[in-house]
Amino acid sequence: MPDQASVLDIEALREACGVLEAGLRTTLLVTGEDHRTWLDRIGSNPIQDAPQGKCILATLMDGKGRLQADLRILTLEESVFLDIPVASREAILKLLEMYIINEAVEVEDLSNQTRIYSVLGPRSHEVMDMAELPTPTEEDGLAAYEGASIPGIRAVVTSRLCGLAGFDIIVDVEDSDDLSNRLTVAGGVRVEQDALDVVRLEQGIPWFEADLSGGVIPLEAGLDAWVSVTKGCYPGQEVVARIANLGQVSRKLVRLETSGVAPLNSPADLTGTGEQEGKTAGVLTSFAYDPTADITRALGYVRRSFLDPGTSLATADALLTVREATSG
Repeated sequence: MPDQASVLDIEALREACGVLEAGLRTTLLVTGEDHRTWLDRIGSNPIQDAPQGKCILATLMDGKGRLQADLRILTLEESVFLDIPVASREAILKLLEMYIINEAVEVEDLSNQTRIYSVLGPRSHEVMDMAELPTPTEEDGLAAYEGASIPGIRAVVTSRLCGLAGFDIIVDVEDSDDLSNRLTVAGGVRVEQDALDVVRLEQGIPWFEADLSGGVIPLEAGLDAWVSVTKGCYPGQEVVARIANLGQVSRKLVRLETSGVAPLNSPADLTGTGEQEGKTAGVLTSFAYDPTADITRALGYVRRSFLDPGTSLATADALLTVREATSG
């Protein structure tokens, strides 16, 4: 069982504004004359004609539609930021290098130069205003800071880290402590990642690599908005199109829960109960105890015949109840 999250931290995220540097995501800078054409060729959503200052959700997949990374592409004037999962940073860098064939493209790893701070919760906009930090004007927008008076801030983008309203701030490492102090003075509460984990499980938000690796197809994880069924060829496009034509996947990521502190492990096999006792139902991918409700919250991939809310599923040590499928 992971460390238990603080009740105060969870309540800050749900009811006020939590601030943290979770270390779950990092940033690459992509430049070069062909950077947009290249990204358009390998990413699952179009970027070629996107205006400056947009956040484009996309994935990298292999030819069989298996997820290699969930991406946010942040468009700048002559370059883009790629927001990628830290857990697969090295693999992503190797994959991107492999995809550069004859294009004029350069990929710079900013992992040691930048941090991503998240400002999350119903008061996040208020805290950003108090800290005099501009925010995107649209949900899919980006506030860029080239030449801004606030030191070290590269960009601000609407957060998708845990399903709550909020913003992610890309900031230079040397200025990150000043940013954190600025946000707490403005009313943000410093929280730990354990609390964020509880909230994102409650909201049904998958994280890489726990929930999105090992052969997951984006549509299984509810990442429908991250892939295009009309865009031209990209790795995995045929699989996405086939699933879209069929109108369903064979399994889906669902929210699960059980009372108390459950003795779970992940990944763990899920099996049916009652009339379906012992039948293979799916796999548990992540979990965390929520002390505010005395519930262990979890995510897992469940076969279609077990998807109905209220269905009881078993692991080796506990019973869990299906709540509902996640959605992108």
